[in-house]
Amino acid sequence: MTLNLSTDNPPRSLLRRLSPVSKVVCCVVFIVCVVALPPSGLPRLLLLAGIVLSLWLAARIPLLTLANRVALALPFVLIAAFSIPFLNHGGRQIAMLPGGLVISEAGLMIFQAVVVKAVVCIAALSLLGETTPPEELLATLRQLRFPGLLVTILSLTVRYLLILRDEARRMMQARDARGPGRGLLRRAKIAGAIVGSLFLRSYERAERVGQAMAARGFDGTLPVVTRNHFAWRDAVVTLLFVAATATLTLW
Repeated sequence: MTLNLSTDNPPRSLLRRLSPVSKVVCCVVFIVCVVALPPSGLPRLLLLAGIVLSLWLAARIPLLTLANRVALALPFVLIAAFSIPFLNHGGRQIAMLPGGLVISEAGLMIFQAVVVKAVVCIAALSLLGETTPPEELLATLRQLRFPGLLVTILSLTVRYLLILRDEARRMMQARDARGPGRGLLRRAKIAGAIVGSLFLRSYERAERVGQAMAARGFDGTLPVVTRNHFAWRDAVVTLLFVAATATLTLW
């Protein structure tokens, strides 16, 4: 069985033709370098962000796609980092809030660095996902000796997200055919019914698929027959990218 999860035919840029092994290694090294930068290394962080932006343009992917990915994840990043300005009292105090909460200059610097790092890492991961078909990415993770259980979970997640998307589209088409509800309360009830029905259908489908896989002797590993090759060109690009990223981080 081969995983074939691609749903479109994107333009063939140089970045898309690069080996998935090379792209995964570069992405992992890039994220490690971004995370390793100190909070005071904002100029170097902005240079690394410029590299990601340049690669997005080189891959001929609309910047609106990048904006949508970042906008989707940014609220969760802000919620996770919300308490950081109040935890570090080093440096000059900027504001004193009720309850003894203090916002310091060092706390704001750390908060800023965390948010920018998260956005840059999200952009890098999104670029990897946009330029690498899911089946090739999963095969690469298997080649790089990622835990088999993790690869299996990712494979099933990607596969069934597509199925759930199609199921949700059909349910919304049925809703529109019956006429949209009037009023905010009515629309909220309809949306709640759709979400509940989708959850029940997904759970029942997962039970049936699990029983069918167990009956066929599923041992916890999905066979992925795609194997990605790593040519000399990929090795040169990987070494140059890793050297440039490490130089910017250690500079």
